[in-house]
Amino acid sequence: MKRLLPLCLPLLLLTACAIGPKEYPPVPDHVDYATAAPPEDGWTTRELMSMTYLCGQRLTWPQSVEGLGDAFEVTGYSRFLSRSRLVPGQLCYRGTPLANVTVVRPKKETMLYTFVLTPQICEVTEIEPFVINGVQMYDTMDDVAAALGEPDYRSEDAMRYDDRETGEDLYWFFFEDGELIHVLLELRFDIDLPLYRDEAGKEAT
Repeated sequence: MKRLLPLCLPLLLLTACAIGPKEYPPVPDHVDYATAAPPEDGWTTRELMSMTYLCGQRLTWPQSVEGLGDAFEVTGYSRFLSRSRLVPGQLCYRGTPLANVTVVRPKKETMLYTFVLTPQICEVTEIEPFVINGVQMYDTMDDVAAALGEPDYRSEDAMRYDDRETGEDLYWFFFEDGELIHVLLELRFDIDLPLYRDEAGKEAT
């Protein structure tokens, strides 16, 4: 083993030097954000996701990290663990922190499962980090209600929108001094993984 080390070290150094700084695609000069009138009976996950943009990239459902494009990446998580369970990580845009996420990698793609954006997390300034049906960070509760319709839950500092078909909570919006500062997005989808079974083979709760 000792004889192999001198041969391996130059290869390791060569590989490290060849990686260099990562190059990202440029920030778009202009984004045509899609908007739509809110449905009278509420949104489905797929409908509301199609009205959501992260740094100019329109989302789909379910949403993979790879599907966001080369400007996005998830850091601070274990690729090994994410193949069998939900793990926390940080979603970055062009190397800059955007949001905290949980991800899972059931097959070949890393899927986003939850997404949390706050001023303490997001450092993106080159482009609007989050837009949903025309609503942006620091908009008011009235702005959100006008764009998305009346929420399924509303308090003095929070609003929640549920999927009209499943009844599960989809979006949480939190406000401070009347301004939107915290977004929680639940990108639930069916995951068939061994993790969700206990040792006896029953579904874990």
